[in-house]
Amino acid sequence: MVRRDTSGVTTVTVEESVRHGRELLTWGQAVADETSFGCWREARWRWVRRTCRVLMLQFEAEAVQEFMRANNVAGETWEERLRAELRATRNAIELLHWLARTLGS
Repeated sequence: MVRRDTSGVTTVTVEESVRHGRELLTWGQAVADETSFGCWREARWRWVRRTCRVLMLQFEAEAVQEFMRANNVAGETWEERLRAELRATRNAIELLHWLARTLGS
């Protein structure tokens, strides 16, 4: 799954994505209305796109696809979408942890 030999710089970048994901979780848990949800969701998708770019440099397409699947959500109301996106963000962070360990081995 790892594309090539990696340096510590890349591991830090994946770890930075994990840290930013955790920050998004904290923010998402404080969202109280649809407007705040829209702002949070935009920031979350910027994180997803940025993290995908990091992953594409270091891993085969399979890892990037798995990360995108972990972030795919649905819901009818903004509250349902928020709960689903919070779960998806947690799942994506767990995947990033696993990938960071893969880089370290």
